[in-house]
Amino acid sequence: MKSLIHSEKTKNKIVLETCLLILPLFLYAIYKNGYLLYQRNLISLIEVFKPLLYLGISLVIYEIIKIIFKHHFVIEYDLIYYLLIGLMVMPNTNIYYYSAVVFGISLLFSLFFKRLPINQLAVMKLVLTLVAYLTNTYEYRNLLELKYSFSFNYFDLLMGHQIGAIGTTSIILVVIIYFILSYRQNIKILIPIVSYITFLIGSLAWIFYTHNFIFENIFNANVIFALVLVATDNMSSPNGRVAQIIYSVIIGILTIIFSLTINYYEGVYIAILIAGIFKNLDEYLANLLIFSKK
Repeated sequence: MKSLIHSEKTKNKIVLETCLLILPLFLYAIYKNGYLLYQRNLISLIEVFKPLLYLGISLVIYEIIKIIFKHHFVIEYDLIYYLLIGLMVMPNTNIYYYSAVVFGISLLFSLFFKRLPINQLAVMKLVLTLVAYLTNTYEYRNLLELKYSFSFNYFDLLMGHQIGAIGTTSIILVVIIYFILSYRQNIKILIPIVSYITFLIGSLAWIFYTHNFIFENIFNANVIFALVLVATDNMSSPNGRVAQIIYSVIIGILTIIFSLTINYYEGVYIAILIAGIFKNLDEYLANLLIFSKK
């Protein structure tokens, strides 16, 4: 999130504000992947609130990790990760696999990768995807989308009626979150804008080449969610303006490549993970500037 050094009080405020802004995405997840299915008698009333179960598990794991490393009851920036990962799972994700992956990755990062420019959220997402593949549970469509075919208008798609992870499909909510975080200066503002513009240019070029327009290829909710809330991670993204622009362009280009060769669900996370190599680009650019002046 924000790149400046903050006091403990300011840091707590930023984390809590960001977490509060993320919570409406869980409400939408309950509506899209819970209430609508319950209306058609596809799930029980308890299953309607499954997104909150992921949230609860994440918060418990967060506190366990803090207790293990003697930092319990301390609010850290990584609290945001534990909320976001609960939104990034497939609708049918097994809670035991989810718990094991989130706890295991959290423990590894706390022990070995804390200071490395590796996006923890992207790693969690990709490992959960791998587990889904290995257990034959890879499916982004919920039970309603599997059972029925729908024809939505563009506004419906922007609102969130796209196939995707349980809480990542509402473009309008994510854009609102982005603008509020930007106004509060709680996010690296340039990264989502530059990376999405790069992605958009590449998408339009592909549409022009193939003569095949698909709305979700341009306004893909899963990609926009990742660019706004995952790519801006403070630990794996650069701080300097020029470095952020380069980092963002690289993410945009790689997202196009991996989305076309793999898919739009995981391609963006692979792009973000690779782009973390450029976390320390600020230092390289500064040293280059100093060297050129000699």
